[in-house]
Amino acid sequence: MEEEFYKVWFHEVDIPSHIKKRIYNRLKSCKEIFALKKIDYAAMNLNEKTIYKIIESKNYLNQIELILSQNTKLGIEVINIEDEYYPIELKKLEDSPIILYGRGNNKEVLKEKYLSIVGARKCSEYGYNFAKKIASELVEKGLGIVSGMAEGIDGASHEGALQNNGNTVAIVGTGLDKCYPMSNKQLYNKILEQGYVLSEYKIKTEPMKYNFPKRNRLISGTGVGVIIIEARKKSGSFITVNFGLEQGKDIFALKRTDNNELNFGTNLLIEDGATPFEDVEDIIKGLPLYVQKELNKNFNYTQTIKNSLDNNEVIVYDCLDWQPVSIEHLFSKANFDRDYLDLILMKLEIKGVVKRSFGNRYAKIR
Repeated sequence: MEEEFYKVWFHEVDIPSHIKKRIYNRLKSCKEIFALKKIDYAAMNLNEKTIYKIIESKNYLNQIELILSQNTKLGIEVINIEDEYYPIELKKLEDSPIILYGRGNNKEVLKEKYLSIVGARKCSEYGYNFAKKIASELVEKGLGIVSGMAEGIDGASHEGALQNNGNTVAIVGTGLDKCYPMSNKQLYNKILEQGYVLSEYKIKTEPMKYNFPKRNRLISGTGVGVIIIEARKKSGSFITVNFGLEQGKDIFALKRTDNNELNFGTNLLIEDGATPFEDVEDIIKGLPLYVQKELNKNFNYTQTIKNSLDNNEVIVYDCLDWQPVSIEHLFSKANFDRDYLDLILMKLEIKGVVKRSFGNRYAKIR
């Protein structure tokens, strides 16, 4: 049997995604993983429960054959982690799936840069229209829109991208033979026609409540940043935001001053360090510099930036990346005491060299 068959087999083994990724990174072949014995798995420091599940799954290869057969009938593709179409940002996660199931007429869109947009399902009319507008303007700038095809802000974001002939990807929490919610059936068909739909769940997977929080890490992971438009105090969108923070993504929250429960969550995020925005330019300016450079080929890095810094500032600058890193990371790399490190970071912020983002993370901006 071919490697793709074994990738689907290993993907469907019921163990945590980060453990699968760790095992896969060690061997780079699911066919080889399949061939291992119990003693080999034990040598990888896997616990008994994990080893049992891997070995037990080898007895059900007929189910993998059935999945692949049904996929073929419905035009569902398997996109493995080594595939050129596997979203590049998603590949960086420590728990990215070994494969994704994909469906749609325009697989090429998966090669593009994306921003994730999430927000309230029961949004205001203003929020819905704003999400459509900002998505439309972002695709004009050369970015695609990734979201979860839920009602409200998700759906509006996909619509805005599609109306401007932009790239959009929906990442769903069901099998790709399902449309959830059914109220978005027309939107689902539009995305299949113009964009692409992804899922880590096999065919016939129902919309179970616990699938969606896990799915949200893929929405945040596929984008170069996460935009949140309208969120109540206990919004489910915070799950995606928290995944984004863990993944080192920039978080953008719509700034509103009117007293409305739909603004409570976004304003709280801004208080905690999320980048406030009112228009598309606020978002573009807040993106990592490497993304801005791709969007504008005439954009130039400041070649002499280090000439304006003292020796210790250069040390900290060299520990930074274009993606936000934690203060703990800098503390371990720079080898300065915490108070002095905070002082240097403050100086670098004043000089416009670094930016502090949500969760006390720092990134280069020049």
